[in-house]
Amino acid sequence: MNLKPQLQLLLTDMPGRALSPEVVEQILFPTLIPIAKRLGSSTFYTFVEQGEGNYAPVSFTLAHNFKPNETPKNVVMSFKCRADALRYPDFEPERMEVVQRGVIFLLLDLITYPEVDAGFFYVQKGNLKQGIEVTTQSLSQRLRETQQLRGVDISMADSRLA
Repeated sequence: MNLKPQLQLLLTDMPGRALSPEVVEQILFPTLIPIAKRLGSSTFYTFVEQGEGNYAPVSFTLAHNFKPNETPKNVVMSFKCRADALRYPDFEPERMEVVQRGVIFLLLDLITYPEVDAGFFYVQKGNLKQGIEVTTQSLSQRLRETQQLRGVDISMADSRLA
C-alpha cells in the first residue's frame, strides 16, 4: 500500500489548512499511517453531496444498532469498491455522488468536520455487514498522545487536534 503520494499532497496542501509541515510530519503522519495500514487500502469510495469540486463527506445518522440509552452517531461510510457504495441502502443518487478518496484524507475528515462522530470502513469487497469503525474521539486522543510524546505545539491547528 503506497501512501506516499497522499502524504506529499497533504504536505503541499497544508497552507490552506493552517497546519505547519512540522505538525503534519510529526503528528499527523505517525498517527494516521498505522490506522490507514490497518484498514488495508490506500483508497476507499465514499459519498459527497453532488456538486463540482465538493468533497465534504455525507454522514449518516445511525440509530438502529444502539441500545436504548445510547446516542445515535453521525458516521461517514467508506467502501473498498464502488459497487458496494452504489448498493448501500441509504445511498441517494439524486443528492449524492460516489467518489474515490485517499484513506489519509478520509481519516483527516473525521477530525475536520465536527458533526462527524466516526468513520466506518467496509474493508472487504461485497461485505456490507462487517467493517472497521474509527471514532473521532479515539483518533483525536491518538493525535493528542502523539503531540504530547513529540512535544510539538499545535496551537494553530483545528481544536480537535489541540
